[in-house]
Amino acid sequence: MPVQRRMVLPVAPAWAVFALAVGLFVGLVAADVAVFGKHTAAEVVRVDRDEEDCTVAWDGGVERASVDCDAGTVRAGERIPVVALPWPFLGDAVDTGVTPRVVAVLGGVPGLLGLGGALVVNPLLYARRVRLVRRAGPVAPPQAVVDEEEWPALGDDLRYASLAAAARHADRHRPGLRVTPPRRGPGRTSVAPWAWVAATVLGTAAWYPLLFSGGAVLDDHFHLGHWRFPLFGTVGIVCLARIGWVVTDRVPLCGPVLRAARQGGGKDAWQPMRYVRLCREPGEMVLVLFRPEGGDVTAPRFLQPLSRSRGTGRRTVGGPAPVGEALVRDTGAGPLVCEMDGVRYLPAARATDATADPARTREELRDLAGNHLRPVGPAR
Repeated sequence: MPVQRRMVLPVAPAWAVFALAVGLFVGLVAADVAVFGKHTAAEVVRVDRDEEDCTVAWDGGVERASVDCDAGTVRAGERIPVVALPWPFLGDAVDTGVTPRVVAVLGGVPGLLGLGGALVVNPLLYARRVRLVRRAGPVAPPQAVVDEEEWPALGDDLRYASLAAAARHADRHRPGLRVTPPRRGPGRTSVAPWAWVAATVLGTAAWYPLLFSGGAVLDDHFHLGHWRFPLFGTVGIVCLARIGWVVTDRVPLCGPVLRAARQGGGKDAWQPMRYVRLCREPGEMVLVLFRPEGGDVTAPRFLQPLSRSRGTGRRTVGGPAPVGEALVRDTGAGPLVCEMDGVRYLPAARATDATADPARTREELRDLAGNHLRPVGPAR
């Protein structure tokens, strides 16, 4: 079954993200000083021509600090505008001439570099990747001899018989919620389509630090004063950017997956395959798909994570039997829709092609199977 190559969405380079974060943090700190600092005219007490700074006093001489100044033109006794810094730098001040230019350079240069990487370099790299993917075309299914030669060369056996034994053993003895047939959603799907779309598009852990940073800004629990605004504001903006990226990445999957799940069966559209269901933890299931032929020594072909669904029994999670046969449909966008016992299971992410990166697939399978692997032998 050919699988369409995934069109990788643009991902900003790490250096561009870091540069944008630095520029954003400097900008928020400058805004915090400008808004919460005390703007006043301070009297010049002493001028240090060697260091190019001045000692100034304000609030009737109670507060004193050293600030940058034009030592060649400023004289003692004159008044110059300064900004008294807010907490936690009470008692310090900055001038309104030299320091803003320095801050503009410190924040503007990284910000411009980050924007250049995100808006110029990144689209060029993405366009090149798209051209290479389109030129290569769909991934052709590998020949059986290649499948059999590459897989055992990577060490321990993780074929159909071993994984099936691991799945059966885990289904009987692994602690946690039991797996029962799912409560069918509309259209014979394991999850209601609207709930699946919401969970897929908004399913990112960035919501937790976003809520935490929002709470920290509203309630100064850590006693950071005004500095909580630039600190947790930066965290919140980064979380919002992450949420926006996940939404941008996953929205294009919704249409192809729902269309594939709603379409009727057909000899060409739905391909028969064998599967083994493994669980990383209760509710997080992955289908390991095999060719229908090949017997117990067949190597895996695809790894397809399944979306969480509720089981028909009390305190259970919904899922297929540990081992069985499935009808598989390629959505053309990366995920595979699998039908077992009349229920179409919606995917939680894009499928992994086991032949594209056998070493990485083995690591994931070892993590899934855990200590439940069994020697190769006739499946019982």
